[in-house]
Amino acid sequence: MANVLKEKVSSVGGLEIEIRTDDLQHAMDGHPEVTIDKVRSTLKDPSKVIQSK
Repeated sequence: MANVLKEKVSSVGGLEIEIRTDDLQHAMDGHPEVTIDKVRSTLKDPSKVIQSK
């Protein structure tokens, strides 16, 4: 199956994040509690933002 764009979410600072089927499945395989709703919610309103170097 192709890695299909599931949806785009505007995150903190207006950054557009693409959620793709393969990435979501990878997260769910390692963490069964992960859902698309939880991913969307976390991207929109994270508890912490750390700027990379």
